[in-house]
Amino acid sequence: ESGYEVVSAGLVELAEYVEENTESSAVFMTATNHNNAIAMLTGRSIVCGSPSFLYYHGLDYTQRENDLRLAYEQPQSHISRMIDAYGADYVLISSWEQGSYAVDEEWFEENCECVFENPACRLYKLEN
Repeated sequence: ESGYEVVSAGLVELAEYVEENTESSAVFMTATNHNNAIAMLTGRSIVCGSPSFLYYHGLDYTQRENDLRLAYEQPQSHISRMIDAYGADYVLISSWEQGSYAVDEEWFEENCECVFENPACRLYKLEN
């Protein structure tokens, strides 16, 4: 064993919650890491996965990546685009998102319902 951990126990717990408590058609805002727990463990859709996979086959994720960053960093003026353009239902905040964006966590806490929380992450429901 190398000791390498693909997904933390906290994110596995989140995945179990997602499978049991969200629609299979639900869409999640997450970071774009290639080992994304939501996409890997639940089969749910995410707004934007790792752009490295399909970029070299002509799929340009630049707009989605920019929209995702703005929604995490300036949600008060950009979260509606995530809902309207991409059908986002939930927002994940874990170390991946915190490491990728300057997440306005206070806005999410004040304006969204936290439906799951553990030491590894928080999952917020977006109101459509």
